[in-house]
Amino acid sequence: MIADNRPECQFVTIEMIYLKLASVVVLPTGADLERYLIDEGHHAGIKQGIADLYGPEALARFSRHRYNRSLKRRQSPGKVPR
Repeated sequence: MIADNRPECQFVTIEMIYLKLASVVVLPTGADLERYLIDEGHHAGIKQGIADLYGPEALARFSRHRYNRSLKRRQSPGKVPR
């Protein structure tokens, strides 16, 4: 199939389309994409991607932030925990 003669358009065969579709994974309804990626062994790549995008301390900052938020909720009198 050829879209037209513009340079940005490319020739695509049925085999190319099939190869791309063969690598598509359909998760069941309600499935967690992040859990799926970790379970498939992509944990190191995910961590590296976060570090590349947000800096080497991004995960540590996020963990501290979550821990401090949780700690504040537990220490606040009269607050109902979520």
